[in-house]
Amino acid sequence: MVFTLTELQTFFPHQLWLEVSERTQTEAWQTVSAERNSEGIAQQSYSNAAARWTAYLNTLCLTQFLAWLEVHFEKEDLSCQFSFDASVWEVVNGTALTIGQTRVVLIPVEQSRFSEVCIPQEWIDIPDWIPDYYLAVQLNLDECWMRVCGYATRAQILKRSHYDRMTQTYVLSGSDLIENLDVMWVAQDTCATAKPELQALPSLLSNQVECLLTKLSDSTAHSPRLTVPFSEWAAILTSNHYRHSLHQRRIKQDEPVVESDTQIALT
Repeated sequence: MVFTLTELQTFFPHQLWLEVSERTQTEAWQTVSAERNSEGIAQQSYSNAAARWTAYLNTLCLTQFLAWLEVHFEKEDLSCQFSFDASVWEVVNGTALTIGQTRVVLIPVEQSRFSEVCIPQEWIDIPDWIPDYYLAVQLNLDECWMRVCGYATRAQILKRSHYDRMTQTYVLSGSDLIENLDVMWVAQDTCATAKPELQALPSLLSNQVECLLTKLSDSTAHSPRLTVPFSEWAAILTSNHYRHSLHQRRIKQDEPVVESDTQIALT
């Protein structure tokens, strides 16, 4: 039995439900599948179908969430900083954005029945990537909707999830998420989120970087994130320069195309 979006909102009133129209889906797919840049030069953005699909889901997730934010905070003077970063989506699922002083990461989950969210280790253990909150977002494209199933903090994830060594993800049950986003906004205003103390990532010598980039640039049908030890992989990703260089090599592009952050005012 298929329920309407209105019915689903009634069944789960504390969760955020948003429409994802077929037109929106088509536009997002055209964006990530574009083979020419804005100057008309032949260029692909992703090295394989899996990366392109990850980018597609994250693009849908981000654009619809941003549209909701603009309505939700229309009377408040807040800024939102984000990036459609192909160098991240080429290798890792998830999108970071900063809303006012709050940093969140959206984790798209493509399941017909949501039960758990798999958070890539990069968002948990790379110091510069860690947000205040992680939001699990289920997408049901056949029925044209997405929902924010809930959120969790890093401390909650480390306490309640289990770590999957095969996929290097933290797997958190949907029942451990806090559904109501209003609780998150209130908590952020009243309770400062403690920044975790993590071991510093290794400093890589130039010859180490070159060896890693060469190894990670090999054409594959999937992300190379499991190819090398996590500490070395994290050291590559945390550097914008190294990460973009890896992306350019994987898509066999000579000239660098660096994604810049976008900032909008939610007023």
